[in-house]
Amino acid sequence: MSIPLMLLLFVVLLFLGLPVGFTIGITSLLAILAMDFDVSLISQRMFVGLDSFPMMALPMFILAGNLMSGGGITDRLWDFAKKALGFIRIILSINLLIGILTPPMGMALFVVQRIGGAPFNKIVQAVIPLIVCLLAVQVLVTFVPGLSLTLPKLLMG
Repeated sequence: MSIPLMLLLFVVLLFLGLPVGFTIGITSLLAILAMDFDVSLISQRMFVGLDSFPMMALPMFILAGNLMSGGGITDRLWDFAKKALGFIRIILSINLLIGILTPPMGMALFVVQRIGGAPFNKIVQAVIPLIVCLLAVQVLVTFVPGLSLTLPKLLMG
């Protein structure tokens, strides 16, 4: 089954009103059957892929987020952060960069290891100066808000 045919099937199933999850599943299943993959190998790879801590922790994070949203905690936390800091987007962006680079959930580090084939310890040691710089910028932006708000104030007038 070629890629254009898979995309066509995907779009047709979506227009028929099937949920996205079912559409992806049906399209993938038909592609697997059409390409003569070994089904036992596919199930084995899927099982091995699920045997990782981030994949096991993901449903718990989703559950925690739903509980927090349902209880109204998320709105109160967000309002507090906006009142306390006012420039929450900049701080959240820097925190996101730090989170992507720091172990154990440093997704960027695992991607670099997979693509480059370098040992994980060497990658972590190479990224430490960048993390230190990001932490320093985070502290400056958090405690000296004028640094991050000067340029927008000059541009906006």
